[in-house]
Amino acid sequence: MRSWTGSLLLIVLGVLGLSSTSCGRHESTATIIMTWSVVNASYPDPTMAPLRKCADVGVKTVRIDVGTGGLYDFPCENYAGETFSFPSGTYNIQAIAFSETGGVLNAKAFQSVYAYGQTKLGDVRFQIP
Repeated sequence: MRSWTGSLLLIVLGVLGLSSTSCGRHESTATIIMTWSVVNASYPDPTMAPLRKCADVGVKTVRIDVGTGGLYDFPCENYAGETFSFPSGTYNIQAIAFSETGGVLNAKAFQSVYAYGQTKLGDVRFQIP
């Protein structure tokens, strides 16, 4: 017959064993995947505007700004990019088209995006004059 202290010790060890298994907070990561195109700004509907080449309108770099998740720059001519991994969570994301001199030509905001795993923003159309 076990003493009550021996039983208590087994209970404490069992609880400690459970806490060291998969119970607790799960840390996961995310990436943002985005494609983009550059279109004529004179069209009110960017989905109907003709496509333009980055070099023809002076767009050098496209940035995905994930706030605390980081800044990720891509050559505009890639027309697609994927960020490095960052902690999953909710972010306000910006997609920004920069000129050859570093000026902002166009920007798109995505509010309260829950990023988990590979999160796709879709095709962003930058309207450039």
